[in-house]
Amino acid sequence: MFGDLVLDRADDTPAASSQTEDGRSVFEKVRQYFESFGNKPSTTTEIRKGAGVNRGALSNLIYTTHTRYFASYDQPGTTRRLWALRTAVAESEEFAKLPAHECCRRLLMDRGNVPAHVLTLAKEAVRRGYRGKGKNEGDALVWVTAKSFWARMSAGPFGRDFEQTEPNVFRLKNPGETPAGKSSLFRDDDEELAEDTADHAEETP
Repeated sequence: MFGDLVLDRADDTPAASSQTEDGRSVFEKVRQYFESFGNKPSTTTEIRKGAGVNRGALSNLIYTTHTRYFASYDQPGTTRRLWALRTAVAESEEFAKLPAHECCRRLLMDRGNVPAHVLTLAKEAVRRGYRGKGKNEGDALVWVTAKSFWARMSAGPFGRDFEQTEPNVFRLKNPGETPAGKSSLFRDDDEELAEDTADHAEETP
């Protein structure tokens, strides 16, 4: 139902990696290496050679300054590990405690109510701290969030606040009006029931 997931571009932090001779940070060079190979899991040797960074700089990156941006995997038949970039890394906790429909409303307002695809909204919400009620990570979290957002904006007690302009693309019907429901900032029993119902539907094949 949704388009292809795209790897998020995580920003460098001030205390992150130092600049290299060509002006790029170590993280930027490593990120570009993974993007050029479709984020294929790689050994540290492959990363160092492909990105053109030294052993110490890479170790500092994946074990200290940018740990949350990397995922490691066992390499069958060896004791070496493979590394890849995590996707959809949260950069703040702004949306951590907000319900799905409120995240959608705020994101659309931030965009000037320009219609947006649910996948675009999901990726931005996850980047700003939204996690939902599951334990998904990376692309799986973005995918589940996109389905959840679609369910909230399509029907249920908060569906009246949104309109679908084309398949999977939504905007607010009346951005200047008070959102439907008692409050868009706090959950009540009706909303919990609606979300539970939508979540169950999302899990059904």
